[in-house]
Amino acid sequence: NGLAKTRTFFAENLNLGKQIMANATEFSDSVVEKVCYNDDEWYCDNGFGGLYTWSEAMNIPKKYDTVAVEKLDTTYFNAHQYIQGICPEGWHIMEEDEWRLIGGGYKINSRAVWGGSDYYGFSLLPAGYSFQGKFYAYPKRAHIWLPELSKKRDDLGKGVVLYDDGIDYDISSKGAFIKCK
Repeated sequence: NGLAKTRTFFAENLNLGKQIMANATEFSDSVVEKVCYNDDEWYCDNGFGGLYTWSEAMNIPKKYDTVAVEKLDTTYFNAHQYIQGICPEGWHIMEEDEWRLIGGGYKINSRAVWGGSDYYGFSLLPAGYSFQGKFYAYPKRAHIWLPELSKKRDDLGKGVVLYDDGIDYDISSKGAFIKCK
């Protein structure tokens, strides 16, 4: 649609921070940490970006990846503001309504990897996700964090999963990508 064409989005997934291995058990709140698909830096450096835990993506203490959401200090979030998270200054983590505006599947998928039309110049890559130190779904889908809490599980953030032909909402995972707007 015409409205989606007037918006500016990152052309690649966010790639920020120090690489750690997917099976890491110690984390630091003083530095942004990412995992690269298959623990291979090539994926981070070539458009796929880093995989982040939900709390890392939101730029809140990492303890929130291991405690129930009802214990989340809501002072980190203001319902009337976009969540910048670890996106650069002036950008924010894409929200569900923004994903609904551009849709999913063929119109936003990379021509090179998914054979999509890349109608908006979005170039979405099927970058998969990570969970419990393992990697899944490349090159079949992309998991991307939303700045919201999951309604399905009280210990995970909310995200979208994009397929070659569509999109689903409120997926949960432990390591997903970030798109900034």
